[in-house]
Amino acid sequence: MKSMFKSILALAMLTLFANINWAMGQTVNMNRWIELESDSVERVITFKFAADSPNTKARLLCGTLDTTFSIGTYLYYFSFYVPSHTVTIYGDITKFDCSSRYLTELDISNNTGLTTLYCHSNSFISLDFSGQTALEELDCSHFFESEWLYSFKNDRIRF
Repeated sequence: MKSMFKSILALAMLTLFANINWAMGQTVNMNRWIELESDSVERVITFKFAADSPNTKARLLCGTLDTTFSIGTYLYYFSFYVPSHTVTIYGDITKFDCSSRYLTELDISNNTGLTTLYCHSNSFISLDFSGQTALEELDCSHFFESEWLYSFKNDRIRF
């Protein structure tokens, strides 16, 4: 009886440690990213992110800030202190909301898995959505300084 209990306990501990190592071993996909420029620095800025699967790792780089965090399948708020103008967010992000964040530039060309983008009420001069074949939902209304918006033929996108 004792040996069976020890075997079950050992198996449970092995399973627990294997799951912890697997979760900690998940890495950020550094081949997909979103880059943006902000007019204001040295302040807290909030974005919303979502991914196709729960506990997807993402990484935000901005000046001296380098933070990794987990995102889920629903848009959820994350706040960061941004010490410089350029913010780069790496990972398998499928939904991104950067609305009303005093942004001047947005480059999503290196995240072709993006399906939803809310970027209204910013100060973009131009936006380029070419190559974004997965994009289905887009809100880029209320631009203050927009000169042009370039898109592509995509029957799935809803403006």
